[in-house]
Formats: sequence, structure tokens, C-alpha cells
Amino acid sequence: MEALLKTIYRKAKDFLFMFVNKKFLVFLFFFALSFVFWIIISFNEVMEKEISIPITITNVPKNVVITGESYDTIRVTVRDKGYVLGAYFYSDYIRPIVINFASYPRESGRITISAAEMQKRAYQQLYNSSRIVSIKPEKWDIFYNDGSNKMVPVRFQGYVKASPTNIITLTEIIPSRVRVYAANATLDSIKYVTIEPFHMLDISDTLYRDVEVSKIQGVKIVPSKVKLRICTDVLMEKRLEIPITAENMPPKKTLRTFPSRVSVKFVLGAGMYNKVNESQFKVVADYRDLKGGTAEKGIIRLKNYPGSVSKVKLETNTVDYLIEQQ
Repeated sequence: MEALLKTIYRKAKDFLFMFVNKKFLVFLFFFALSFVFWIIISFNEVMEKEISIPITITNVPKNVVITGESYDTIRVTVRDKGYVLGAYFYSDYIRPIVINFASYPRESGRITISAAEMQKRAYQQLYNSSRIVSIKPEKWDIFYNDGSNKMVPVRFQGYVKASPTNIITLTEIIPSRVRVYAANATLDSIKYVTIEPFHMLDISDTLYRDVEVSKIQGVKIVPSKVKLRICTDVLMEKRLEIPITAENMPPKKTLRTFPSRVSVKFVLGAGMYNKVNESQFKVVADYRDLKGGTAEKGIIRLKNYPGSVSKVKLETNTVDYLIEQQ
């Protein structure tokens, strides 16, 4: 009896599994069929897609340098049925637009291909059923010259700041000079170029970045990318005793201050700690500030200090003094 029940149970289980499996297969079949129908309907709908068409410039004389921004593609938004647009993406139907440099007059150092002409050339690469909705760039300018060039410095552009416990000791651009190619009139006006604006705060360690040189219309810059190096150092506090120097004293008069030296406190990078000394500072007492010797206290000022230090502060701004007649 037990064996019979086990047999009935096994047969029922096998039948149920086959029934469920069959329903699942039927579901998969209809799902796949509906997906195919959806693809067919979608591909027959009219839609818009942006495609890229390569551009090639031919017959450029050896002595001519293309100085403007060089476009190697144009972006065209095309309206057509889905299966036609798919052919553009998944086949090699699209061919490059060939610009014959020699077919254009060369006088002003600039060749302009209008939007209408560029659109006409783009249509030659498409199926007859396709329509162009937009084209970028709308017109194409080719700037060139006969190879005239010069070297100019590269300047930093932007804002950088060290962390509170550090100081920026060096901002360096490598290489510091680049070669620019342009029409003679433009070339004469270029004194330097700048990097693209670079901003960074809270710098605590030496930083290296590859940065682009800012583009100038009609100008070719070589190299167009440079390396930016920003060096930092740990901030330290230092104090020096600086002698007080008299200024604008009348003839045969001598100024004595008490004390004769004053303490100057400042912060600087650890690497400069032993390189900064008192000879780089100048503290003065100007006779014109002493009100003819009648003032109770003499005013002193910090006149010179090295650029490698910051937060410079005198211990006191006034001292006792005595004017002696020689």
C-alpha cells in the first residue's frame, strides 16, 4: 500500500512539473514573438538620432599649417525610420566628407565653409529618405598660415590655496613656453597664453595635473596641453631680532632708539627656515614721524621683508628714542 502511494505521488509530481514547464515555454514563445513585433513596429517609426560624419582635409600644401581648431567630425541630427537610422550606426555606409583645400581661394588665411555647403555635403553621405534636422558646427572655419610662429610664455590662470597648516611654495608650468602658429597680424598681438582656469583649495601635498592651454581662434598652440606642478611645504613660525634704522634724519643729527632692535615674527615653509635671515628685513624709524623730536614715542615700520614669508608682525610699533646733535 505504501509503495502504491509513493508511485501515485511520483507520477502526479512528474505530471505537474511537465504541465508547469509547458506553460512556461508557451509564455516564453509569446513573449519573444511580442518582442519581435515591437522591434518591427519601432523600426518602422520615424525618429531622430544624432550621427557623426568624419571629415578629411586633402591637398594641404607642405608649407601651410592649419592653425585653427581642427574638427575631424560633424554631428548631424537626422530624421528617418528606425531601420534606416540603425543602418547608419551598425554598417559602414557613412563615408568621410572630403574637403579639398586646393579648391578654395587662399588669401586671408581663413577658409569658411557655410552651413548650406556643409549640409549639402552631409546629404551626399545619407540615404535619400533621410532629412537633416540640425548640424553642428553650423559653419566650418579653416584658419591657416605659411608656417609663421614664435615661442611665448604660458601663464597660470585660476585660484589655488594651501591647507591651513601648509603654504604654496611654487606654482610651475612645464613647459613654461609653447610655440604658437597664426597669421602674422595675430601672431604679433600674442604676448603670452594662459592655461584653462584651474581652481583648487586645501592643498596639502605636491600636486601634478595635466591642463589644457586656453584656445585662441585661428591659432595653433604646440603643445596644446602642459603640466601644472604646485608644491607645498609645512608652515613653521620663526622670530628674528631686526635692527632699527633711522631714515630722513637732518644733517648732524643722530637717532637712538630704545631698544635698538625689535622682534619680528612670521611664518614660512619648513624648507625656507634656515634660508631666511635678518638681512632680508628692514625696520625703520622715520624722523618725519617723530614730530620734530617732541613725540613721546617713536613710530617704527616694517619696510622690507622677503616674499617667502607671510603673516609678518612687529612685536611693537613704537619705541623710546633720543635725538642727538653731533
